[in-house]
Amino acid sequence: MTLMDQAPAGVTQTINRIVERTVERVVPSSGGGTKTVIIKSEDFIIEAVKKNSGSIVKVSTFTQNEKGETVNGEPLGVGFIVSTDGIVALDSDIVSDETKYTVTLADGKIFKANTLQQDEKNGLALIKVVPANDKETIRLSPVELSDLSGENSLKLGQTVIALGGKGGDEVFSGIISGFRKSPSLTEALLGYQTKTGDALSGIIDPLLQTGAVINATGSEAEIKTINFIKTNISLGKESSGSPLIDLGGRVVGMNLVREGVSVAIPSSAIKEAMTTPAPKKTE
Repeated sequence: MTLMDQAPAGVTQTINRIVERTVERVVPSSGGGTKTVIIKSEDFIIEAVKKNSGSIVKVSTFTQNEKGETVNGEPLGVGFIVSTDGIVALDSDIVSDETKYTVTLADGKIFKANTLQQDEKNGLALIKVVPANDKETIRLSPVELSDLSGENSLKLGQTVIALGGKGGDEVFSGIISGFRKSPSLTEALLGYQTKTGDALSGIIDPLLQTGAVINATGSEAEIKTINFIKTNISLGKESSGSPLIDLGGRVVGMNLVREGVSVAIPSSAIKEAMTTPAPKKTE
């Protein structure tokens, strides 16, 4: 400790970073005793990817072959499984005017899926995989959605991982760089936005996490806001709808990309949507 106090600041910072990125774990050894294993941050990333990669799905337009079998149509994007009975969370931009989709699982199995709900305001959509016949039972492997409370609460500078790319098979890592509390995805992406002539005629300041806006009569009105997550991870549009994961392997949000700018809707909003589904879209 004395030597570290005397060391230049750069050396001390380097040592601190190394210490912060390693964890000691005592495990049983083959000789009957115990041994200490040093686990690095990349080991956590590898395990988190392994835990969630099987829950990533590719979504395409609904197509059937001449035998009436569901096959891949035009690729639309990626999503991830959030329930054992086949609910998939994805970007609402993917769920346009269609009501039926084709979902390809990580193991290559293909299923038809129907729209459960679409909320363009917050960028979230839910579709559900349906069995090919009455005798088939859907049992899928969902991600673990974080409750974002207690020790699972998110913090600035926290390491997070995104599983994206066209097939959901690319890994990106970075840190949480901010939170933007906003009533919609548009405002969260823009940071500040002024609207006139409607119910949002005031200035919304998500960086200050204000929960009220000025309505047309000049009085404040409480509105529902979502604490969108900002990271320093650069994602393309093909990664929109991919999961954002912490080092414990829990999904903390879903990445949404609009015109090169990305934020993530928190897992708490996904959970809420699953428990209070909106009416199905008409076919």
